[in-house]
Amino acid sequence: MATYFMNTSALVKRFHYEAGSRWVRTIFAAAVPNENETRHVIYVCGLSIVEVPAALAILERTRELTLELRDELYRTFLATRQTELIVVPIIDAILSQAAALTQRHPLKAYDAVQLASALDLQNTLREFDINLVFVASDNQLLRAAQAEGLQVENPESYPNP
Repeated sequence: MATYFMNTSALVKRFHYEAGSRWVRTIFAAAVPNENETRHVIYVCGLSIVEVPAALAILERTRELTLELRDELYRTFLATRQTELIVVPIIDAILSQAAALTQRHPLKAYDAVQLASALDLQNTLREFDINLVFVASDNQLLRAAQAEGLQVENPESYPNP
């Protein structure tokens, strides 16, 4: 069992097939509750609740998805949010930490909030001796996460067959 924090750049690969999707979908497949074995746990930042639908809408507007497929993927995302994801709420302490992260790393605001959420979660999980794996498809964000002490994975390092 592993504990993952999926940045939106990785999470969207669960719904839209692109580089690294197979690896992400494998993680999700191993997160579905099963009474016979311990499964992966997947956390996401509260921002992802808006960012994933926005990404799907962009894919529809750029004609990479039909309107019907976008709507189907959106419904799938809503169901996944309820059954497979644990949402880390954005609180003032995370926003303060995100602001500080922008001073140490070349991060966009939302990326800093995502990373601050993961760092806050890692601090909590350490009390239970649980290691968190930060997953993103943004190398700049991954470098910042690694510099802040997180274990990182880029789904795009695992090419689709």
